[in-house]
This record gives sequence, structure tokens and C-alpha cells, in this order.
Amino acid sequence: MIYTYFLSLPSKTYAKTYVAKITDSHPKFVFEREFLKKKIIDIEGMRHYFFDIGKHGVFEQCTKVFSKGTHHLISCERKYFVYSRRMQYDILQNEVLHCLFNLKLQYQDKLRKKKAA
Repeated sequence: MIYTYFLSLPSKTYAKTYVAKITDSHPKFVFEREFLKKKIIDIEGMRHYFFDIGKHGVFEQCTKVFSKGTHHLISCERKYFVYSRRMQYDILQNEVLHCLFNLKLQYQDKLRKKKAA
């Protein structure tokens, strides 16, 4: 599945953005993440981002906007979502580990059933 979004930024700003697959908890950074490669295309003043998120998982999207002159952070947005069975569900940060645990259980059960058959 290709996950995509776009940003329209004023000329005196720039953005840093990522999408990461969350794989576990982390003692310092809250979540263990695998950062996904992005493809960027500029179309008519908008920057489009494309990420291959695979078949399922729990993900974090983060976008930080900075001033070009001062490099000060202007805004930061984080979004968490689950992608499973061709559906995407937005979730809250405090739901991430619960969803990750449930998703792992579902796919472990699925693998056990395949091996038994």
C-alpha cells in the first residue's frame, strides 16, 4: 500500500517529515521505529510525499515546519494510524502499543493456522 500526503508551504518555510512503522516500545523515545523511505514529487507548488507501508502495521507520521530565516520550529504535527486488511484507522498515541500487540497476535495466529493446514 502506498501512503501519500502533501504539504503546501509558504515560501519562507521548509518542512521535515517522516513516516515510521512502530515495532515496539522504547525506554527513551517511547516507540521503537523503522523509518520508511520517501519519494517526493513537487506539483504546482505542493510537495507530495509517498511511502510504501506494506500490508499491515502501526505507523507514526510526523511533520515539522521551520522558518527558513531563523530555522525555528513553527509547528509540529504527529499522527498515529493502523493499516490492516486494506483499511486505515487513526488512533491516539496512548493506543499505539495496544494496537501493535493486537496486530501481532492476529498475524501470529494466522501463521499458526497456515502451518497447521
